[in-house]
Amino acid sequence: MPWKASSLVQQRQKFIDEYMREEESVSELARRFEISRKTAYKWIDRFLAGCELTDRSRRPSVESARRADRDRGRDRGSAEAEAALGSA
Repeated sequence: MPWKASSLVQQRQKFIDEYMREEESVSELARRFEISRKTAYKWIDRFLAGCELTDRSRRPSVESARRADRDRGRDRGSAEAEAALGSA
């Protein structure tokens, strides 16, 4: 008999369906689905927030890089502003 293959999204949806039945605790479901409780709660939070259960990119956003530069005092336009003011 062949193995039943299912995608990650299908497995996550099945987990959420089981969770919504409220027959087992999150810990029991996590153990049965072989995931950590932290991951289980992450999927539940995403579902309750109305987000998709697909994988998300781990790549930092461009906005976060700009925010980091700004927090370090290196605003993207600061070099041009310093040059214009003659303080460079």
